[in-house]
Amino acid sequence: MMTVEQVRRLALEMPEAYEQETWGHPTFRVRGAIFASTSADGLVAIIKASPLDQAELIASNPTAYSKADYFGRFGWVRVHLAVADPREIGELLEEGWRRAAPKRMITAADSADPAPQSRRGQSRPARRHKPTPPSIPAQQQHARRGRGV
Repeated sequence: MMTVEQVRRLALEMPEAYEQETWGHPTFRVRGAIFASTSADGLVAIIKASPLDQAELIASNPTAYSKADYFGRFGWVRVHLAVADPREIGELLEEGWRRAAPKRMITAADSADPAPQSRRGQSRPARRHKPTPPSIPAQQQHARRGRGV
């Protein structure tokens, strides 16, 4: 079992992480981007994850993990602190921080600590832009954006 205070401590150990109360409960941020929050009653944490990680967590332990309200469609996962594995929560917080932090900050943190603790290996940065569809040649992409080649 993990408490809200333990979640807070782990979240604030991340580089440049800080706590800000929003919507009546604590949120944990890095450079303005939220990577985790806890409920006002202290029973759950909501952590930024990928849709794939979210699906794996829910399939592995549906009692401990579920889709977060409102943001679940983006991969955010609700963690029931009373039943989730504390080590897993720590790993999720690190992955959530990695998804919210700027790439340069992640690179700097990795170079300072050459052995990240995450069980999922290298972080998968959140996509900020849609990938170019492979069926449209690059010249046509530039032309569509108003840039000649």
